Amino acid sequence: MKHPISVLFGMVMLIASSVAGAMPFSNLFVLGDSLSDTGNLFLATGASPLFPEPMPAAEHYDQGRFSNGPAYVELLAGQLGLEARPSFAGGTNYAVGGARSRYHRFDLQPNGEPPAGPDPMFFPFSLLGQEQRFQADVGPNLDPDALYVVWAGSNDLYEVLTLFEHDGGDTTRANLRLQEAVTDIASIIGRLVDAGAETLLVPKVPDIGLTPEMVAKGPMAQAIATGYSQALNELMDGMLADLSANIIRFDTFEFLRAAVMDPERYGFDNVTEPCLDNFFVAGPIDPSRPVSTCDDPEQYLFWDIIHPSAATHTLLAGAMRRAVPEPDLLFLLGAGLALTWLVWWFRNRRLQ
Repeated sequence: MKHPISVLFGMVMLIASSVAGAMPFSNLFVLGDSLSDTGNLFLATGASPLFPEPMPAAEHYDQGRFSNGPAYVELLAGQLGLEARPSFAGGTNYAVGGARSRYHRFDLQPNGEPPAGPDPMFFPFSLLGQEQRFQADVGPNLDPDALYVVWAGSNDLYEVLTLFEHDGGDTTRANLRLQEAVTDIASIIGRLVDAGAETLLVPKVPDIGLTPEMVAKGPMAQAIATGYSQALNELMDGMLADLSANIIRFDTFEFLRAAVMDPERYGFDNVTEPCLDNFFVAGPIDPSRPVSTCDDPEQYLFWDIIHPSAATHTLLAGAMRRAVPEPDLLFLLGAGLALTWLVWWFRNRRLQ
């Protein structure tokens, strides 16, 4: 008869070897906005007669991304041995640039306020619309071994700020839009969990008060934008607290603040201005001025007035990768500790 220690040792090594060969996650699914879009809006607008050119403009943005290079989500996917191809090209990334929780940028009223309701044509671009397309593709039961990324809310804040400004500082309509957005996003996450999702990366919205757009508007606008960014994150934290899943709340808010406060640590020379000057997504901001690009984009935190540069996306991907657990490595660590204890226990018994 084999010694119990030999049996336990064999079991630990067998399980550890089988887990070590497995991937941490079976797949990656993404819902979100321009921070995560790897080409969906570009493909959709390029195929529609409503738009003269695909968005974002290929001349100033990298292959449908809202930056000058790969987005954090595809870099993160690569580090996990997965992909984040656009869903409109058959992939698993459903994020669309310009998405709000229940409508799209294309739905905005001429004065920049939210629409009375989403246009059916553009609803699939919204976060709720992305959820519907995702559900239609994958069915009612989700893969518990996949990683689900839901990053949204930043765009909704711009309408919150617009309503605050138009109402002369009255917060009634602004707060309603904020609560509506948080409820929409949290409800989507809740439905994903109910359908079987077990690990979700839900980054916090960044401090949009630090974007070049808000910096140009002055300290008061920055403070209001920062306050609403914090409010959205806090409301979301509360609504997600009781979900029975591993919700990873990567703190993009503090990440951006740290980069602005200590640029050299992150490799930046400029954290207040965009590398791409006087151009946003589809055209010049001020037609009377020329469009220009900085000499060294790697030194800039921002590519345009709100979107991060490729260098920032690279840093985000690395930081998020460290925040996402590796099931295999965690198991191996536990197995190693168990084996160490067994060896210690066996040796001590022999000495007694």
